[in-house]
Amino acid sequence: MNNGQSWQKYKERSNGERFPREYVISFAQINGDKFVFGGIFRITDRSKQEYDVELTEEYKDLIGRIVIKYTGDNKRGTVFTLDYIFNNVTILELYPKRYMGGTFISLDDIIILIHL
Repeated sequence: MNNGQSWQKYKERSNGERFPREYVISFAQINGDKFVFGGIFRITDRSKQEYDVELTEEYKDLIGRIVIKYTGDNKRGTVFTLDYIFNNVTILELYPKRYMGGTFISLDDIIILIHL
């Protein structure tokens, strides 16, 4: 099921390996090095050039509430291993309610992907 989420695209690596993980953890950039948690998605289909995802129930109540500071390379539209993220992230806040700030531009402009 695509659900119109164009951010789930992942090109083949130079060795031909397609996205080799079962889950994607997403964060949306609030500004600068601050990002808000966007959910954990399970990859449901890799049979075509893109892959399809579905939102999992795990940690769904934290979507829009966890804010991190990311100090690693490339702050937008990038895929990293979980170890890399853990070495470059600090949890700044846990909002009592979902973050509702900022004007929505597009998923293509604000998503950072992390794979497990």
